[in-house]
Amino acid sequence: KTAGDLQSDIQIGSISGNKITVTGTSKWVSGYGEFSSNAEEKKGNYVALNIEWPGVNYKDISIQWGEQGSTKPLSGDGIIVLRLNGTNAVASNWQLVVRANGLSYVIDLSGITREADTENGLVISEPRQNEATDDNRGKVSDYNVEPVSVEGYAVSGGRLGYTHKDGDKHGYYVALYIAEGETALNKSVWCRVPGTSTAIGEGITGKDGIFLLPVKVGEDMFSNNETYTSLEVATGASEPDWTTAITVDLSGLTNLGREAEVVTIDTYNDVGTSDGTKTSVYQENVVVEGSGTEYTVKGTLKYVSPNDQFAGVEASGYYAVIALDTGLTTSKITSHTHTETEVSDRVKKSPDGESGWKVGKETDGRLEVMSLLTTTYGDGTLTKTTHVWFDGIKYTINWDMTLGQQPMTNSLD
Repeated sequence: KTAGDLQSDIQIGSISGNKITVTGTSKWVSGYGEFSSNAEEKKGNYVALNIEWPGVNYKDISIQWGEQGSTKPLSGDGIIVLRLNGTNAVASNWQLVVRANGLSYVIDLSGITREADTENGLVISEPRQNEATDDNRGKVSDYNVEPVSVEGYAVSGGRLGYTHKDGDKHGYYVALYIAEGETALNKSVWCRVPGTSTAIGEGITGKDGIFLLPVKVGEDMFSNNETYTSLEVATGASEPDWTTAITVDLSGLTNLGREAEVVTIDTYNDVGTSDGTKTSVYQENVVVEGSGTEYTVKGTLKYVSPNDQFAGVEASGYYAVIALDTGLTTSKITSHTHTETEVSDRVKKSPDGESGWKVGKETDGRLEVMSLLTTTYGDGTLTKTTHVWFDGIKYTINWDMTLGQQPMTNSLD
């Protein structure tokens, strides 16, 4: 075999400290009898390197996968071929240690993309939108609200919808069909970030070969605005076998959630009577300015008492009504609205973990929000900032409002 048979686009980085990083692609190769007489070692992912150490004889240079296994001397010409699927290679997280004259350097091979065995290994493809993802009527379209595309092991396009789940598992998932060879996978899969050694959470159970891989999940990822751009995916009977893992490229999944537009509305329908309540009961001359995820709302708020949409001390005050509209008419979208009132039967956290939020689901792609902004008149003006999450996207609403006078009660002489 030539180096071109084994690999492509191999790039050797410069030395940083005592580490050299290597990137590129290791092809899947079978029938490689020149590498080993062992049948299992004749197939896999290999990389060829030429190691030189100025002033040091090749026989005085040793290599070892991390602290795994025994050390081996270099051959007479310094050219080595490494199999990346071996137990020691995987256990070391693909860190090859090179030693000579009491010094050591680490060649980091964890960033090399390992092509999969497309005949017998794991392969991925786009699932159909109406396919079930679980036994509770979940569908692919709940996660891939617009179909994604798969080319090899790269996933791109489409649009992912936010999913509310308990246990810090809320967020964006991509639904993929995973097969072992030509047969739908019926075992759990595990995911981890390439270059790390620990799986993300527990094993993922699929439904007829359809699995949900995390893209942006949990409080920390929302708080830090992070996403998984690639994942190693492995299967196994009861624990992952990383020696046969595939690397799935998720960097093309950039459409997370459907961005909405903040708009004014004439009628408030989400709560109360089916025919709605006219928003003119609460406000007048309301104008919305802004775009994207930050808006300023100006206008006049009327004093309302009582307001049957609220209870207790919040049943009287100044209320503003707006809508976040995605333009979709049939999508189920999860919302989080901030509240200072404890509601025991609702989750009290937003996607980034801040407490004091109510969770709801809209079925028409539009969220109508009524906010109690203040209960007192003060100087007749109100400047305040509130937030709303809709389909996993956080919106900032800056209120710049004038307050109408509260009704006066005079005593009779």
